[in-house]
Amino acid sequence: MMKNLRMSNPILKDINQYFGVLYDNNFQIRDVNIKFLESRDWEVTFESPSCLIKIYSDQFEIFIVFAPTNHQMDNRLGIASIIYYLSKGQKFIGKFNGNYRNRKEQLEWLATLLKEYITQITPFFEKGNFEKYHDELLVAQKEYYNLYVKKYVPGISCF
Repeated sequence: MMKNLRMSNPILKDINQYFGVLYDNNFQIRDVNIKFLESRDWEVTFESPSCLIKIYSDQFEIFIVFAPTNHQMDNRLGIASIIYYLSKGQKFIGKFNGNYRNRKEQLEWLATLLKEYITQITPFFEKGNFEKYHDELLVAQKEYYNLYVKKYVPGISCF
């Protein structure tokens, strides 16, 4: 009964529609936190043998973050900063250029990024690799964040 209620939720329907690539790559839903239907804040965590991926909304803006399965999501890295790392600082994703209140367009945009990069990103989170690349990934995330703040938050100095 609970599974049927979960799958009738519009947010989960959208997640399943746009993120089939996760199921194709041996991910399963690990956890769902949706307080109300059509809530502006929600999260869905997927798990594979090597990686956790959380797709979540914060004030209508949707994000994708990664973490190794043996760590808490506190050690997460955002998809945009990992793409920045993979491109050696040449690719800055930035914000979704549409209306933040349009969940489906954001999900489609993020799903496109995930489809393109999932096979390059997930190996960083496999056992042994995360520890090996952790410091480099954190440096890239800090650089990416500084660029993000500089571009989108006028008047705030970077770290």
